[in-house]
Amino acid sequence: MTTLDPTRGQARAGRGAGPVASVPPRHHADDALLADCVSGALDPAAALVLACHAELCAACARRLADYEAVAAMLAEDAPAVPLAGDA
Repeated sequence: MTTLDPTRGQARAGRGAGPVASVPPRHHADDALLADCVSGALDPAAALVLACHAELCAACARRLADYEAVAAMLAEDAPAVPLAGDA
């Protein structure tokens, strides 16, 4: 396991080597990426990367939560669509 040495800013190897330094993200998800994630249009790997980013980035986590709230409201207001007979 590799962790960051917060006193030196360098990686060091070893189990239980100490706390991992949290480096704030410098890049943020754009609106299209957030919308694709919430709608299920992202491939699983990209969705996982975005979820990990949102764990470290409060700004993106808030925006993702906003998109999820809007999607939930839209889903509530959408008319019911009957399933096909062979579904």
